[in-house]
Amino acid sequence: MDEAPGTTRFRFDETARGSIKPEPALAAGAGFFYTGVMRGVHDMGGLQAGPVERVEHDYQLWEKRVDALMVLLAGKQRFTVDELRKGIESLPGDAYDRLTYYERWISSITTALIHRGTISIEELRAKLADIEKRDKSS
Repeated sequence: MDEAPGTTRFRFDETARGSIKPEPALAAGAGFFYTGVMRGVHDMGGLQAGPVERVEHDYQLWEKRVDALMVLLAGKQRFTVDELRKGIESLPGDAYDRLTYYERWISSITTALIHRGTISIEELRAKLADIEKRDKSS
């Protein structure tokens, strides 16, 4: 059977009787799915970002606490890891670049807890004010 110029048909692998080779369809769809897509600031795939510094370091106490808080809250189903990821990926570019790894986590955890109604913005403000007063009196 002759094909029209520029058309692509699925190829069948003769060794695995009847299995479809999707490469032509994927190649044809690549232009559609990946053209004009705006990257989030977190999406570094394929971009030049320089070498990754692989250095072991001790975690600060507050970083350990943020990690423990995330494990506890996720374990109690107060939020999900998907919500954590979404919150981090939703940060504005300047905040994402400025914040450290665990600062992004605490920002995302806070957003998820407020969104779910676990805490209110007013409760958060009051607690932060208490902490600020405590720090000034020390």
